[in-house]
Amino acid sequence: MYSNDKATSDNLPSISFILPVYNVAPYIPRALESILLQTVRKEIILIDDGSTDGSAEILAKYMHQYPFITVVSSQNRGVAAARNAGLKLATGDFIMFLDPDDELYPIDFGLWARLAQDNGLQAIKGVYLRPPYEEGKNMLRCKPVFQFKEQHNGKISSMQGILMQSLPHHWPLHNMCFMIDRRHLVATGVTYRNGMRFGEDMVFISEFLIAGGKVLEVDIPFLFTTAEKEV
Repeated sequence: MYSNDKATSDNLPSISFILPVYNVAPYIPRALESILLQTVRKEIILIDDGSTDGSAEILAKYMHQYPFITVVSSQNRGVAAARNAGLKLATGDFIMFLDPDDELYPIDFGLWARLAQDNGLQAIKGVYLRPPYEEGKNMLRCKPVFQFKEQHNGKISSMQGILMQSLPHHWPLHNMCFMIDRRHLVATGVTYRNGMRFGEDMVFISEFLIAGGKVLEVDIPFLFTTAEKEV
C-alpha cells in the first residue's frame, strides 16, 4: 500500500524508503517525519533488528498511524541482512536507503523519480551533509564525484564511469546518496553481503554500478545525517 496524498497520482513513480533500525530511539522520529513530508507515492519499510531501547514501540506507533508503513522484526542479524529484508518487501518503482539517523533533504523526490523514469536512468546520485567532528564548525558537505562549475548542475554517466571516476580520489560511494530503479536492481541480482558489519553499503553500491546502466549525478543534497559517524 502506498501513501495517497492528494498531490500524488497513480501514474507517478513510487519510492520505497528502507531503513534498518537498531537502538536509535532518539533519531528515528525525525527520520520518519522527513519522509512523511514527501508528497511522492511512497512506502516506508522499517526493519527492527532486535532493538531494546524503545525503538520498536516508536515504530509500532507510526505503523498504526500510517498504512503505508511496514515494520518487520528480526533478531539482530546485522544491517546488511536488515536491508536485504527490506529489499524483498519493496514494491516501489525506486528505492532509497536511509540510516535511522539520516533525514531527507527538503526537496521533491517525486520530481527526481519522474526525471529518472522519463530518461531511462537506472539511478540518480545526490550528495549528503554530515556534521563536523569538531564543535563550532558548519555542516561538512560531501563532494560529488564529478566537478560542477555551478551547484544544481548534473552529469549523466555510465554506472562504471562514475565508479571509476570516484576511485582515483578515494571517495567512497554510499548507498544513501542514490535513488535506485528497483526493477533494474532486482535484474542485476545485487544484494548486501549478509554478515558484513562495516562497509557493506560501499560494497553493495560498487557491485550495483559494475552491473551497468546509466546514472545521473546532481550537485544537490539528498539527505543529511544528524549524528557523527564515519563516512
